[in-house]
Amino acid sequence: MTKKIHFMAALAFCLLLCTVLVSQASAQDKQKININEASVEKLEKLNGVGDVLANRIVEYRKENSFDSKKEIKEVDGIGSKKYQDIKDKIVVAAKQ
Repeated sequence: MTKKIHFMAALAFCLLLCTVLVSQASAQDKQKININEASVEKLEKLNGVGDVLANRIVEYRKENSFDSKKEIKEVDGIGSKKYQDIKDKIVVAAKQ
């Protein structure tokens, strides 16, 4: 009987731990900036992205929606270095 109780307690603990980890990952994704929807002001929060570059991103996506994060390098002024600086802070999701 005690083995069964220990097993159930361990299982409950594992489920709780999984729930916490999933919610943390979800929270981190919500903090990322969706380059298909973000305003100029929000884009300016990215390291090294000022008003001019943020406006270029917005102008670029008026003609082309981003299909991948790497595609942001098509925007004039975003090269490999800047992409490396911002890639972990951006996400590409479809416009809603």
